[in-house]
Amino acid sequence: MGRGGHRYPIEHAEGRELDFASLLWEALLSDRSPQGVRFRSELDGIFLRWRRLVDVLNSYRASSWNGPSSDLQHLVDSLKSLTVPTRVVYPRPHSTPEIEAEIAERSGIAAAAIKEVCGELITDGRYFKDESKPILSEATRSFTLWQNQPFWDANPGRRHRYSNHPYITRYICDVEEFCSLWGLKAWWAVPSIIDSHFKRESMGEMPPLSMYLRGLPRVIDEHSIVVELPELDERGSSCFTTYWRDDSHISPAEIQIQCEKKIGRAYSKRASRELSRQVTPQLESAKNSMMECGWTTAPNSSLSERYRTHAGWVANLILNPEMKYEEIWPESSDDKRRAHQRSCANFARLAKLNLPSRNVKRSRNLHHW
Repeated sequence: MGRGGHRYPIEHAEGRELDFASLLWEALLSDRSPQGVRFRSELDGIFLRWRRLVDVLNSYRASSWNGPSSDLQHLVDSLKSLTVPTRVVYPRPHSTPEIEAEIAERSGIAAAAIKEVCGELITDGRYFKDESKPILSEATRSFTLWQNQPFWDANPGRRHRYSNHPYITRYICDVEEFCSLWGLKAWWAVPSIIDSHFKRESMGEMPPLSMYLRGLPRVIDEHSIVVELPELDERGSSCFTTYWRDDSHISPAEIQIQCEKKIGRAYSKRASRELSRQVTPQLESAKNSMMECGWTTAPNSSLSERYRTHAGWVANLILNPEMKYEEIWPESSDDKRRAHQRSCANFARLAKLNLPSRNVKRSRNLHHW
């Protein structure tokens, strides 16, 4: 880790690209240019297809559907699992409270009649004779048909077929085509749109990835930092031990404040330098070992604002794929423009987004080469 890296909190890298994707969605949907208006209009059109999809799911009551997956990486697969052919009865069954009440009344009569038939066929009080089983089966079938006759009378001519719910496939293809046409070439693009559609009914209209689960929950380890005090504390101890958790922000200055409370006075400049000399290697060792396990340095507030600016640039590149870099940043020098390009490329890398290549017009000023 570079010098001063201990001053930043750390977080696990799994799913970190969703943080940058969230900033990009916010920038795309807040763009007020004609291209941004068109982008939002087409995205709203896909939402109307989603409403049709929900009607399909509710109408046919897919048995394997328990709602969308909270894990974006499995959300599309959970929808595709519904395309397995299932038996569908049509036209849609019709029922009324009167029909249901009559069926309930007949159900009681049929149950009593079947019980009476069983009593007549049982021998020795326990078993059926082999020749009695077909009689019981036919009686059960007849009484069941009679019990449900009001329903069949209200729904004549019902048929069944097997459907793989093609509207689900068409909806997913529409979302994939939208992302492809607008250059959103990232694994999270399609599932984040679908996830926002399902959340829109309960939470209102919000940009995709306004709320999301970033990776699996992880156990937060606790590390001990031992500091030698410049003098004995009230209990006669010459050392102070503080505990630092993986997801918390801690620095030598914060530890110094705790030590000063312990001894009851402020540190001198020399004692402060000595404390930093003791603490820094311990923090560095703990953070380096955690980074080997997939943790990374989290951006501070100023860096987050810078990423928000970069997200706006990348959104401009996505919404205007035919524009040259000179047209996007017309008032910037060549050197500054190239720095912007590097920032966009770095943001796309962090978001795991593949940006389309562009033909960049180089300046003819020789001092730039």
